[in-house]
Parts: sequence; C-alpha cells; structure tokens
Amino acid sequence: MKVEFLKVSQRKPSQIQILSDIFEEYFDILYSKILPIDTLKTLKGFVFADVLKDEIIFGEKEYYFILFDEVIVGFFEFVFEKEAIYLNNIFIKKEFQNKNVGKKVLDFTVDVALKNGIKTIASYVPNELNDILNFFRKFDFQVIKQNVKYFGSGISIYCYKVEKEL
Repeated sequence: MKVEFLKVSQRKPSQIQILSDIFEEYFDILYSKILPIDTLKTLKGFVFADVLKDEIIFGEKEYYFILFDEVIVGFFEFVFEKEAIYLNNIFIKKEFQNKNVGKKVLDFTVDVALKNGIKTIASYVPNELNDILNFFRKFDFQVIKQNVKYFGSGISIYCYKVEKEL
C-alpha cells in the first residue's frame, strides 16, 4: 500500500477538472447529511471547477489529491493562516477508508505545518458528522469551539472547531 499526495496545479486544467468531479461526488455525500434538499438542489448547479480554479490561482487554498497505489482516491485542502494550518474537506472514497489513509493525511499535514513554522493544525467539522469528529479526536485533536458558523462553498453551516498543538 503506497499513499502519496499530489498538489493540484493551476497550470494543469485537467487536474482542476478531476478535482471538480471528485468534489461534486464529495459534495453529494457530505452535504446531503447537512443541508435541506432545496439548498442542495440550488447548489448542484454550482460550477465547482471555476470556484476551485479561482481558489488555487488566488492562493486562498491548496488542494491535494490522495493517491493510493497511484490511483486518485480522494482529496483534501489546506488553508494557511498565521497561527494555524487548516485541514478541511478531507474526502477519501469509501472503499479506501480504514486503511490508514487518513492518518497519512494527518502526518503529511504535520510535516507541512512544521516546515512552514506553524505549530497548530485546525479544522472545522460540521456538527452532524460525528464520524469525522471522532477521527480527529482519535489523533488528539481537541474541540475548542462548538456551533461555529462556517462559511464556505456558498453555504453556511454550524461546525465544531478542532485543533491540535504540535
């Protein structure tokens, strides 16, 4: 089992399109648990490729593919802030979950944070997603705030903010 990470490049439109396709799959899986059906239907028309491309070009976020034996099985994003690196939107296809892929994403995140002089990893976890919250807790993340209103991808949801000091 070989897990690797590939940073999505603005110079490779095919990568942005692949990310957009995976993001759309992830969006359906995640947000169908959180959003009312009317809101979900409205957002389905959203052009993810354009939004993702802008976020990458303007340096708002860094997206990475997760490769398992050279096959793309998911993605995650980093948002860098002065005090923390935010690890958001981790998506690993169901058939590749429980294979230590998530732990490898966290290990990679720690490496990136330390190389950038950042001592805190943080994330926002939607209130309804206890499995994701438990994943972070398993790796010693602490809930530091509850019911934080988080805005992203054109929506607002209530989340836990979790952090881990390095």
